[in-house]
Amino acid sequence: FVDGRIDPTRATALAESLASDPDAQARIDGWKRQNESLRTMFASVLYEPVPARLVSHSVSTRTAISDEGQSRRALPDPGIGRGILITTSLGMALVGFALGALASLGLDDVGLYRHGSPGLGNAGIELTAAARSLSDVAVEAHRTFVEDGLRPVELSAADAPKLTRWIQRRLGPEARIPDFERQGWSLVGGRILPGPRGPAAFLLYGNGADRLGLTLSRSSALRAETTAVGDRADPVSSTAWTDEAYDYVLTSSHGPTWMGRNTPPLIEAVRTQAGEALPVP
Repeated sequence: FVDGRIDPTRATALAESLASDPDAQARIDGWKRQNESLRTMFASVLYEPVPARLVSHSVSTRTAISDEGQSRRALPDPGIGRGILITTSLGMALVGFALGALASLGLDDVGLYRHGSPGLGNAGIELTAAARSLSDVAVEAHRTFVEDGLRPVELSAADAPKLTRWIQRRLGPEARIPDFERQGWSLVGGRILPGPRGPAAFLLYGNGADRLGLTLSRSSALRAETTAVGDRADPVSSTAWTDEAYDYVLTSSHGPTWMGRNTPPLIEAVRTQAGEALPVP
């Protein structure tokens, strides 16, 4: 039903029955969010070339001639078992990674995981996927990617036009990548994340050795600027605000004093640029 692969008559009957079963409807909605999260996390992999180490183990066949020399039949290559084993192992690894990634996102209502958000001072509070704010997602993205020396972003600043098209395709044509050059911050790159209400974009900026994160998503219920401070073990701070179209969260490894001093001009830059005409990608 969730994937649209059952008989239409059964689908209609099930949809009608869900109207009187809120628990079942909530479970269905959770599965739909799970599917969307998987698509968001792994969509880019569909366009990546198959690694050479896997191509070399692909299944092949060799032709054998019978004793009579009249008929031919395809026999599996001796390496077929090895190829199947590698493919199966890769598939199991991807499934395990997907479940782990979804669990880290707190998709509680599909029965995967429950956890708090100590970086925002919420230790001990269990949050469902629907209740988690964009600030939670932004802080987790900052913790995960800013310190990643191998691949902190999916697309770098060199691919800014491609990154812009990706963001606009997922978040809407009004979305744009703010320019913080005048404020002393250069774009490092970005990626798409699963947000609390759909896809979110995580952008990374650099200023020497320092890093600053900006997460944006479709506007929801944010109506005022809010600042959250991380705990001593993981001092990631965030400042959140909204405009008519999008919610924004700036994240930094500095404390509230630094955020209060440095974020106002960045927020103003985002607000100013949001009203400008978008460049043609």
